[in-house]
Amino acid sequence: VDWRRRFLGVPTRRSKLSYILYSDPHLVPWREKYFLHNRIRYVLAFYLNPTLHHFGNIPKDQIVHFSWAIPDDFITKHRIMYRGQTSLALYGAINSKCYDVRNWGRRFDFVDYKHYSGVENRALSDQDFLTWLGEQDAVIAAGSDDLAYRLTMPKYFEIPAAGALLFAQETDDLEMLGFQDMVNCVIFNRSNFEAKARAYLADPLNYMAIREKGRDLIQSRHSLSVRMNMFEQHVMEHIK
Repeated sequence: VDWRRRFLGVPTRRSKLSYILYSDPHLVPWREKYFLHNRIRYVLAFYLNPTLHHFGNIPKDQIVHFSWAIPDDFITKHRIMYRGQTSLALYGAINSKCYDVRNWGRRFDFVDYKHYSGVENRALSDQDFLTWLGEQDAVIAAGSDDLAYRLTMPKYFEIPAAGALLFAQETDDLEMLGFQDMVNCVIFNRSNFEAKARAYLADPLNYMAIREKGRDLIQSRHSLSVRMNMFEQHVMEHIK
């Protein structure tokens, strides 16, 4: 409160109900001052713990975890099948310090990296991307293990929505989002990644139930309709 008065002149009384949806908190540090100055009541944060890490002057109860969601029609309705692949797929941008774990993972001979990215290389249309993802048996979602960049990015939701096995790099938000190791995904860090990957590749059919439960998690908790119902409920509870 004292910091806001001294530097921004922001009144301490609550503002009218207002929301802002915010993605990568590390990109533009001045945004925190902007939110405070304009008395934004709630920040809808795609990434909870990274946002708390960067936005330490915003009260925690004004940061709402509002993670990525998958449009209902994008969640596969097809029977999940094993396609006989002998590698793990990996995709995404690579030219940033935000992707150190992703770049580390590319060095393994059992990882098939594709430079498909919505930022660096938009090589596929949305429909082509969904088709490609739906043809994979197992896909890695990884970014960075730096606390500033440990983002539970869209890949964590896209992969199980497509019916593939999610190999999920550890992040601080995973548990609260419902991702559970060897229940609906495989959670890894640098020390156990190779062992977990080789265990999967030795017996991929044993992971079919995990793939099914991964899709179920997205359907039940992370579809777009579920997320919008959550938002509506939050508004109704706070519109006074």
